[in-house]
Amino acid sequence: MDILLQVIVTGIATGGVYGLIALGFVLIYKATSVLNFAMGEFMTLGAFLCFTALMQLRAPFYIAFILTIFLAFVLGFVIERLMLRPLIGEPIISVIMVTIGLGVILKGLMYMIWTPSYRTFPKIFPPEPLNLGFAVVPSGLYWGFIFAIIGTIIF
Repeated sequence: MDILLQVIVTGIATGGVYGLIALGFVLIYKATSVLNFAMGEFMTLGAFLCFTALMQLRAPFYIAFILTIFLAFVLGFVIERLMLRPLIGEPIISVIMVTIGLGVILKGLMYMIWTPSYRTFPKIFPPEPLNLGFAVVPSGLYWGFIFAIIGTIIF
């Protein structure tokens, strides 16, 4: 029974993080009526930008986070103005194809800039897990779930 409770708690915490990702898909679809097939690449790029700010620039996490949000906003704005806005009125398949191509381009750029080697994101939260008595939630999942709840409330 203990293992079942552990799996349920871990599954709920992981599901909260995936729910936040799904919220991003829904937000973009509701605003544009287009499925953004480059969403995963945008999230990966954000992680790499934050990682670079933390490791190369030695910025504290809150500065790296704010810088990542700003750079993601600028990139999204530029892509919307240069690549997506000109397609207003065109068949929806055109916009979908642009998002697929954009995903391929972003993946290739990330491959060239950061190479495909493994990296470990620095520990930014306390490493102690949350002990609920009947289950233990790892620190990363716990904080990810908390931020998923906050993100859901904000949006």
